[in-house]
Amino acid sequence: MALAFLGGVSGTFAQIYQTGVGANGSTLLSPGATELHWYLKSLPDPNPANPPLGPSHAVVETPLSGWVFSPTAQWIGPPASNGDANNAVSLGPYVYQTKFMLPKYVDPVSVVLSGSYAASDGSPGSLSPFTLNNTNATFGAGDNFISLTVQNSSGHSGAILDNLSLTYSLLPAPVINFRDPIYSVHLAYTSTDSETVFYLDVAPNAAINFSIPATNNPTSYQADGLPPGFTLSSLTGLISGAPSLAESCPVKLTARNSFGFDTQTL
Repeated sequence: MALAFLGGVSGTFAQIYQTGVGANGSTLLSPGATELHWYLKSLPDPNPANPPLGPSHAVVETPLSGWVFSPTAQWIGPPASNGDANNAVSLGPYVYQTKFMLPKYVDPVSVVLSGSYAASDGSPGSLSPFTLNNTNATFGAGDNFISLTVQNSSGHSGAILDNLSLTYSLLPAPVINFRDPIYSVHLAYTSTDSETVFYLDVAPNAAINFSIPATNNPTSYQADGLPPGFTLSSLTGLISGAPSLAESCPVKLTARNSFGFDTQTL
């Protein structure tokens, strides 16, 4: 049996199910029930009279003698129309597939999918562990596909996927951090239990250059409430100029990249 991954387009959430479970992912289905999350993508020598392959073309199997039992997953196989009443009779590869979705800003390097599996070509007495990550699989935002290929050579076919675990992290949005000493102008701030407000104190006609201290490679910056005499470079985050009056004014700063943004008050 082989496991393979393909990447997809943008998506918003991750859902991955073990074989032979119901819509909520926990209730075991009865033998003969339609598999809701996995479908039979291809099979050897399909009968042209059968309906086209699709989501309804994988069913929960009745395990044969020697097939491993799991309390959290069920065996799946082709429907009776593609074989006998219990398992396939055609020899060759049977490919089962499911998909799950990863968020738009998922970090592909961080994705790890692990679990255990068995195929019924013979008498599998135990589940074999597997781990897929960026070294042996391709992940991306949106639709990702798991394909289980069962090479049937003995007249019966089935597959089980159990103990699934999926972890990932998101690519970071910018973080504005005034406490990092990476600027040369004086910043005084006051703090309460609910917020911290920073003030830029400068003398009249004193030229300054202030870079917004943001991490994670911002691609654009915004400053709302700059006093007269100051300009902002939206590409570099550099605030420069000279005020005409001595004053302390709060300015709302925003740093953005393709993964999100952060806003602080200067």
